[in-house]
Amino acid sequence: MTNTSHCLNLDFRAIGEAIKNARKERKWSRVQASVKVGISAGYLSAIENRGKKPGFDVFVSLLSLFSLSADELLFPESLTPTKSSARRQIDAVMDTMSDKELLVIKTMLVAYQTCAALGLDGDV
Repeated sequence: MTNTSHCLNLDFRAIGEAIKNARKERKWSRVQASVKVGISAGYLSAIENRGKKPGFDVFVSLLSLFSLSADELLFPESLTPTKSSARRQIDAVMDTMSDKELLVIKTMLVAYQTCAALGLDGDV
């Protein structure tokens, strides 16, 4: 059997920090998030703050819950994936919006792009 443990030198503290940031962006308490994943708040705290390595099922559940990219967290030094975690999170929010709300967002983005092209983005 070949030892492959050297292949992945994962920084679980960075992964925990990304999970914590995603939870805080949603303004969820640790208890709220842990209930959604089916783990204790203490276990989630250990993942977020001490870099505890979560089990595979918990890891996948956390990624799914917070729309985080496994590639981005596991291979941060590799090429940027086609969609960043931030873009995936925005997509998840936009998936819940009505067509009217999406039109408002689109109009705001186009206006911002126009201002930026004119060099006015600092004044917006």
